[in-house]
Amino acid sequence: MTASLSVATGRDPVSALGTATEQLQDAGSAQDSRRREILRGRTIGEEFRRSEDVQIAHFDVADVTGDSVTPLQAGFCHSVSNSDIRVWT
Repeated sequence: MTASLSVATGRDPVSALGTATEQLQDAGSAQDSRRREILRGRTIGEEFRRSEDVQIAHFDVADVTGDSVTPLQAGFCHSVSNSDIRVWT
């Protein structure tokens, strides 16, 4: 199993998620046998963070459903605060 993660910033969640998605797509398909783990992007510096900031992660997981003991689906992890993380599968 391999996992890829892309981190991006933007003036709004839609543009940040779009940039994060593009960074993963530029690395190639998650199903490409030549692709391995990808970690791309940048975060907002601590001095520029605000309490109302929204954090959204887009991730690809290659063959997680074929190798896991428990059936899983890839999904999105939305973090509205550092202590409140939800994963939809």
